[in-house]
Amino acid sequence: STPIKSSAASDVYKRQDTTGAGDSFVAGFLHALAQGRNVRECAEYGNKCGANAVSVAGATDWTEKIGFPL
Repeated sequence: STPIKSSAASDVYKRQDTTGAGDSFVAGFLHALAQGRNVRECAEYGNKCGANAVSVAGATDWTEKIGFPL
């Protein structure tokens, strides 16, 4: 089996609210997977989505902050 490697979390500018962080990670991971990315790239993209989610108050306000359409 392949060993699991760890990587650092995405930079978070300022943690505001952890609501929706896990959901945002999963959404980002699945989005990248649907685009044909490998597992590492999926995890990195999911991690960035989760990090953005905690940088603002509210579960989806970060998507408006970066212009990400829902």
